[in-house]
Amino acid sequence: MLRLLTVLFAALPIGFATARAITTGWDLRYLWVAIASSVGAVLVGVLWRGREQSHGAIAFWLVALGVSTLCGALMAFALGTNIGLGMLIVTMGFGACFSTSLALPRLARHSNNPSMRAG
Repeated sequence: MLRLLTVLFAALPIGFATARAITTGWDLRYLWVAIASSVGAVLVGVLWRGREQSHGAIAFWLVALGVSTLCGALMAFALGTNIGLGMLIVTMGFGACFSTSLALPRLARHSNNPSMRAG
Protein backbone atom coordinates (compact mmCIF):
# COMPACT_ATOMS: atom_id res chain seq x y z
CA MET A 1 0.00 0.00 0.00
CA LEU A 2 2.82 2.38 0.87
CA ARG A 3 4.56 1.73 -2.43
CA LEU A 4 1.33 2.48 -4.29
CA LEU A 5 0.94 5.78 -2.43
CA THR A 6 4.51 6.84 -3.18
CA VAL A 7 4.04 6.07 -6.87
CA LEU A 8 0.71 7.93 -6.97
CA PHE A 9 2.17 11.01 -5.30
CA ALA A 10 5.10 11.03 -7.74
CA ALA A 11 2.87 10.42 -10.77
CA LEU A 12 0.31 13.10 -9.92
CA PRO A 13 2.32 16.14 -11.12
CA ILE A 14 3.49 14.33 -14.26
CA GLY A 15 -0.08 13.26 -15.02
CA PHE A 16 -1.40 16.77 -14.43
CA ALA A 17 1.32 18.27 -16.63
CA THR A 18 0.65 15.73 -19.37
CA ALA A 19 -3.09 16.38 -19.27
CA ARG A 20 -2.43 20.10 -19.46
CA ALA A 21 -0.09 19.61 -22.40
CA ILE A 22 -2.70 17.62 -24.30
CA THR A 23 -5.57 20.04 -23.57
CA THR A 24 -3.55 23.15 -24.49
CA GLY A 25 -2.19 21.88 -27.77
CA TRP A 26 1.08 20.48 -26.41
CA ASP A 27 2.21 23.32 -24.16
CA LEU A 28 4.97 21.48 -22.27
CA ARG A 29 5.84 24.14 -19.70
CA TYR A 30 4.12 22.36 -16.80
CA LEU A 31 5.92 19.15 -17.73
CA TRP A 32 9.29 20.93 -17.53
CA VAL A 33 8.29 22.44 -14.18
CA ALA A 34 7.25 19.00 -12.88
CA ILE A 35 10.56 17.49 -14.02
CA ALA A 36 12.53 20.30 -12.33
CA SER A 37 10.54 19.82 -9.12
CA SER A 38 11.22 16.10 -9.14
CA VAL A 39 14.93 16.68 -9.68
CA GLY A 40 14.98 19.02 -6.68
CA ALA A 41 13.28 16.47 -4.44
CA VAL A 42 15.49 13.62 -5.61
CA LEU A 43 18.59 15.76 -5.09
CA VAL A 44 17.58 16.30 -1.46
CA GLY A 45 16.94 12.56 -1.13
CA VAL A 46 20.42 11.73 -2.38
CA LEU A 47 22.14 14.33 -0.20
CA TRP A 48 20.08 13.42 2.89
CA ARG A 49 21.26 9.79 3.14
CA GLY A 50 22.69 8.86 6.53
CA ARG A 51 20.87 11.64 8.36
CA GLU A 52 18.10 9.48 9.79
CA GLN A 53 16.85 10.64 13.18
CA SER A 54 13.54 10.50 14.95
CA HIS A 55 12.50 13.82 13.40
CA GLY A 56 14.25 13.02 10.12
CA ALA A 57 11.17 12.29 8.02
CA ILE A 58 9.49 15.61 8.81
CA ALA A 59 12.69 17.61 8.39
CA PHE A 60 13.39 15.76 5.13
CA TRP A 61 9.89 16.54 3.86
CA LEU A 62 10.25 20.24 4.66
CA VAL A 63 13.66 20.54 3.01
CA ALA A 64 12.55 18.52 -0.03
CA LEU A 65 9.41 20.66 -0.32
CA GLY A 66 11.44 23.85 -0.27
CA VAL A 67 14.09 22.70 -2.74
CA SER A 68 11.64 21.09 -5.15
CA THR A 69 9.39 24.16 -5.06
CA LEU A 70 12.39 26.40 -5.70
CA CYS A 71 13.58 24.23 -8.60
CA GLY A 72 10.11 24.25 -10.12
CA ALA A 73 9.78 28.01 -9.69
CA LEU A 74 13.19 28.61 -11.27
CA MET A 75 12.20 26.47 -14.25
CA ALA A 76 8.86 28.28 -14.59
CA PHE A 77 10.66 31.63 -14.45
CA ALA A 78 13.21 30.43 -17.03
CA LEU A 79 10.32 29.46 -19.31
CA GLY A 80 8.90 32.99 -19.10
CA THR A 81 6.18 32.55 -16.51
CA ASN A 82 5.30 35.65 -14.52
CA ILE A 83 6.13 35.38 -10.84
CA GLY A 84 2.86 35.32 -8.95
CA LEU A 85 0.42 33.37 -6.85
CA GLY A 86 -0.46 30.97 -9.67
CA MET A 87 3.14 29.97 -10.19
CA LEU A 88 3.62 29.52 -6.45
CA ILE A 89 0.54 27.32 -6.13
CA VAL A 90 1.56 25.06 -9.02
CA THR A 91 5.21 24.74 -8.01
CA MET A 92 4.35 24.19 -4.35
CA GLY A 93 1.76 21.58 -5.30
CA PHE A 94 4.26 19.75 -7.46
CA GLY A 95 6.89 20.04 -4.73
CA ALA A 96 4.49 18.73 -2.09
CA CYS A 97 3.68 15.68 -4.20
CA PHE A 98 7.30 14.80 -4.93
CA SER A 99 8.53 15.45 -1.38
CA THR A 100 5.66 13.41 0.08
CA SER A 101 6.48 10.56 -2.28
CA LEU A 102 10.05 10.49 -1.01
CA ALA A 103 9.21 11.12 2.67
CA LEU A 104 6.56 8.41 3.12
CA PRO A 105 9.02 5.48 3.17
CA ARG A 106 11.22 7.34 5.68
CA LEU A 107 8.24 8.00 7.90
CA ALA A 108 7.23 4.34 7.70
CA ARG A 109 10.72 3.22 8.70
CA HIS A 110 10.52 5.35 11.83
CA SER A 111 7.07 4.14 12.76
CA ASN A 112 8.21 0.50 12.44
CA ASN A 113 11.18 1.11 14.69
CA PRO A 114 10.38 -0.33 18.18
CA SER A 115 12.48 2.30 19.92
CA MET A 116 10.29 5.00 18.36
CA ARG A 117 7.03 3.68 19.76
CA ALA A 118 5.53 5.02 22.96
CA GLY A 119 5.19 2.69 25.89
